Order: sequence, then C-alpha cells, then structure tokens
Amino acid sequence: MIADDSLQSKLGSLQKVFKIIGAAGIALSLLGWWLSRGSFSVGYLIAFLFWFGITLGALPLLCLHNLTGGAWGLPIRRPLELALRLIPLTALFFLPILFNLKSLYPWMHPGEFNHAYLNLPFFLTRLGLYFAVWLFLGFRIRSTSERYDNGPTPDLIIRLQRLGGLGVVLYALTVTFASVDWVMSLEPRWYSTMYGVLFMSNQALSSMAFMI
Repeated sequence: MIADDSLQSKLGSLQKVFKIIGAAGIALSLLGWWLSRGSFSVGYLIAFLFWFGITLGALPLLCLHNLTGGAWGLPIRRPLELALRLIPLTALFFLPILFNLKSLYPWMHPGEFNHAYLNLPFFLTRLGLYFAVWLFLGFRIRSTSERYDNGPTPDLIIRLQRLGGLGVVLYALTVTFASVDWVMSLEPRWYSTMYGVLFMSNQALSSMAFMI
C-alpha cells in the first residue's frame, strides 16, 4: 500500500510537470502561428503525423495478434488498447490542420487546381470516414477483448480473429488514402504507389518501439 501511494505521488508530480510543459508548448505554438502561419502549419503537420502514427500504429499490431496469436502480443495488449482510446483526441488535434488548409495545400487555392478528388468537401468527407472507421475498430476490439478476459469462449476467439482480419484490411485502405490526402497532396502533381505502405510500416514500427 505504501509503495502504491509513493507511485501515485510520483505520477501526480509528473502530471504537473507535463501540464506545465504542455501549456508552454501551446503558448509557443500560438506564437509561431502568429509569426509565420505557413511555417507553423508545416511543423504542426509533421508533429501530428509523428504522434498520430504511434497511436494508430497500435491498431494493426492488435489486429495481427488477434489473427495469429502468440506470446509476443500479450504483455503489450493492454497498452495497445489504451493507445486506441486516444484516437478521439487525435481527431481533436487535427483541427489546427483544418484551420490552415490553405497554408498547406496548393489545391485549396481556386484556379490553380480543379480536381474531382482534391477538393474541400470530398476531403472533409474522407476525413470523417477515416476517423469513423478507426473509432469503430478500436471500440469493437477493446470491448470484445474485455469480454474475452471476463470469460474466454471459442466464440469470442473467432470474433477477435474476424475483427483482426477486417481491421487489417480497413486499416490498410484508410491509411493509404489518408497518407495521400494529408501528405502526398502537398505536391499534387507528384505520386508514389508505395506511399501508403511506407506510412503503414512507419506507424507499426513507431507504436512497437513505444511499447518496448
């Protein structure tokens, strides 16, 4: 009990420190946005993609473990599931990008590009779809996993495997299109067929490194 109290005290102290760091970071970000909106937008997008990659990278790792099994995923299953709980927060953190679309994407300027795919209404539609899919998968995987812990049954094992298979497919599709929308479209006339694969591998590696 004493050890638990000591740990809680240390965690409380760390929370205060990180709150101060977070507040300072927000203040500096606002200053950067005021001084140079274009530079701020690019820097914020890079930072968002880094932290978002760690969060969403938990999804394919959980899906693969549910599909294949093995002892490798058991120690990190709960932290991975907790990472998925942060997806709604990452959606909130995407708002500064939405407010600075014209500073980031050339296709946002009328007259320069006229494309059926790269336009604001379709961009926002796809954005909502991506987060809806990720939120759905995260919720279903967490809820099914909790039910399995309370009483493992063959039916729940099969359900987790099916969710894993569906999750891998939906993750690959949504991340591929998201990488095109959020990053590749910074240069609308350039494209790469490996872009989505690079994003998926980077997210999975980042999340695994964070778990380790």
